[in-house]
This record gives sequence, C-alpha cells and structure tokens, in this order.
Amino acid sequence: MTFPVAVQNREGRFIASLVGDSSLHAERDTAEAAVRALETALQERVTRGELWEAQIHPRGLLEMAGTYKDDPDLLEICAEAYRERDRDRAAWEARQ
Repeated sequence: MTFPVAVQNREGRFIASLVGDSSLHAERDTAEAAVRALETALQERVTRGELWEAQIHPRGLLEMAGTYKDDPDLLEICAEAYRERDRDRAAWEARQ
C-alpha cells in the first residue's frame, strides 16, 4: 500500500504525518527517521485491521466507451448526423 505523507520541520525536529489524518504522526530528529517511524505506525494499524486499501476508479468518458454501441436510438442519431454532414459537404462542393 502507498500512503501520502507530509513532512514538516518544526524547530529542528521533523514531523511526518499521514495526509488526511493528522492524528497519525511521528516526530524525530531527521525527516528519514520520522518517515520510518510513521511507516511502522502505519504497518501496526494495517496489522490490527484499522487501515484497509480501497481502489477508487473515477467514472470518466473512457469508462463509458462502448456502453451504448448497440443502442438503436444512438445508431439512428449517428446515421442522421452523417447524412447531414454529407448533405453539407455536397452543398459546399457545389458552391466551389
């Protein structure tokens, strides 16, 4: 699992905290030590079953691709759009 971690320097001490949950943090003399301590705390929470992994997939246009491929209404709308395009193209070519 990957968690976003913020590290801040406060008066020579480094505080690593879990982004979105400031209650989970570790303070040490170096940034690296603070991150390692936070990793240990995170692992303990995972082991106890307090943290789980969740995959979130935003619904975007690509996810909708193919959803309506057999929809007769959409097929007719597309066919009409192509017919109109062809009429416009023929009219434009006739004016040239």
